[in-house]
Amino acid sequence: MHLLLTLAFATFTSASPSPLAGLQLAKRATLPTGWEAVGCYTDNTEARTLSDSSKVISLMTVEACIQFCASGGYPYAGVEYGNQCFCDFSPQNPGALAAAKDCNIPCPGDKTETCGGKNRLNVFYDTDVPNPTLVTTVSNTFTYQGCYTDQAAPSRTLERLIAVPGGTTPETCAATCRSNGYTYAGMEFQYECWCGNSVRSTATKVPDSDCQDACNANIKHYCGGRYRLQLYHDTSTCTTTSYTGSFTLQGTYKSASNAATALGIGNIASGVLSGRSILVTGRGDYGRFTFANGILTGTQYLGLVPGIINARSSSLATGDSPVFTTSNSGTYSGYCTSPGPGGTILLGAQKRADAWYLCPDTTAAGKLEVVFDPQSGNPRYSRTSCQAITISLQRS
Repeated sequence: MHLLLTLAFATFTSASPSPLAGLQLAKRATLPTGWEAVGCYTDNTEARTLSDSSKVISLMTVEACIQFCASGGYPYAGVEYGNQCFCDFSPQNPGALAAAKDCNIPCPGDKTETCGGKNRLNVFYDTDVPNPTLVTTVSNTFTYQGCYTDQAAPSRTLERLIAVPGGTTPETCAATCRSNGYTYAGMEFQYECWCGNSVRSTATKVPDSDCQDACNANIKHYCGGRYRLQLYHDTSTCTTTSYTGSFTLQGTYKSASNAATALGIGNIASGVLSGRSILVTGRGDYGRFTFANGILTGTQYLGLVPGIINARSSSLATGDSPVFTTSNSGTYSGYCTSPGPGGTILLGAQKRADAWYLCPDTTAAGKLEVVFDPQSGNPRYSRTSCQAITISLQRS
């Protein structure tokens, strides 16, 4: 199921929708405790704004529709075309806010009330029902990758639709995909569970707000949207320890902005590593890499002859940054790669590709450093200031 576009969703999910909207759209309706008017919204027969349940009531009133929806446990109710009542756990695309005057048909059961219009829906919301939440980690190893577009066959984002006994939730879908040998799991349309070992390259990442339909099996959580896939990846599959050829590294924020930045080895003086030589934003002199036997090696990137001085991974501890050295002492071989969305190759460590963050170093004027699984109490950064990223290998 789908929720509404930007402005519409903001209105639907506010803790206290404007009571003024209710006065404009249902002037004399006496709403049950907790229910408030949200507004007049668009609707169409091909893609209902509220579609999980419906009923035609000959003597329709706003109160009668709300009573019908509330009896089914639905927090959203909408009246349309005089005698039509629609219910849902959350609104769907492509519904959008419409002018209040578009909802202009009197209710047959009480003509002092308004019961929507032609393809226009007076929507009401039970504010006592909490909004669903987005689950970011399920089954310990499946982590949220974002909301992705999907389309009808034969171009599905994930290859296989699998029925889930007992109903679809992020947890049950991930478990079903794993038991069938798949590393990706995705929820869509509120109840569908899709599985695969790769993500179709045509799929694009969209704002999380596109994947905010409540799961039919558990309305406390989201389960994708209309042709929107709530995507998870099993990061325990980060096991490949070599990669052919050289590459650069790119960090991509997991936030809705999806912004990307180049990564390289920092703290370089006169072409020789010094101090804490770690992975930071910007390529520096060591911004090209090779990867073999779990060892990540940086080579000189600009202005110097490649390969004269290599910087090998020397250590990586939980809560710390990847450290590199030009000496032969101490080599860290715990890096791995994993297939990512859209055919990308993700860098991981300790069999995880989901634990990378960019953290401002408070001891270095806020310079952004890559940190593996940030911990509270670190003297170099504040855990709350760190932002989650993925690190991908970019062949060029």
